[in-house]
This record gives sequence, C-alpha cells and structure tokens, in this order.
Amino acid sequence: MRESGRGYAANQHSVTVTNGSGAGAIVSTAFTDNDGNAVLTQRFPSSGVIEFTRKIFDAVAAVRQAQPVAAAVKEVQNSLDTKRLQEIVGAKGELKDGVFKFTLGRPSVPVKC
Repeated sequence: MRESGRGYAANQHSVTVTNGSGAGAIVSTAFTDNDGNAVLTQRFPSSGVIEFTRKIFDAVAAVRQAQPVAAAVKEVQNSLDTKRLQEIVGAKGELKDGVFKFTLGRPSVPVKC
C-alpha cells in the first residue's frame, strides 16, 4: 500500500506532498508565483537532508512570446526642416535613426561646498 498526502498553503502559492509514512516518508514542497509557475522546490529525501531546486524563467520573454510585436523600424521618414531648426537653436544638430537632436553645453557653473 502506498500512502500519499497533499497540503496547500493558505495563499495557494505552495503545495507540500508527502509520499510514504513515518521516518521513511519523502516530503517535498513546491512554491509558485502568481501565474502558477514553479519557482522553488524543496525536498527532504532523508532525515537531515534538504535539496533545493530553483527554476528561473524570463517573464518578459514569456509575455513577448504570448503577445509578439513587430520589430522597431530603423528609418523614419520625416519632413523636418533641419536647417531652419539649426538656425533657430543656434547650434548644429545630428540626425540619426529618424531623430534630430541637439547637444547643448551649458555655461560653467561654480560649485561651492
């Protein structure tokens, strides 16, 4: 006869399974995240011995796999008059990947401690 039992945490984030009875029982506990993914398993295969198994998963990859999006585009058509913008700002700008940016220095500011 094989004896087995299960016990669930109040928050439903872990389940403890006991296989066998008495001193020969093997106890293991699996801890899960909010989505039910096992993230840690704790086993007691014999008296005084504890084994841990940690499962790492990439939540971002899982979301992206479930809801794929199109890749970002490198070239963006624009109708900016970059020469006019440079005249207005009074500095030279740089166009890269559809973005026209200015890098403006600031005057020296004395630092007092």
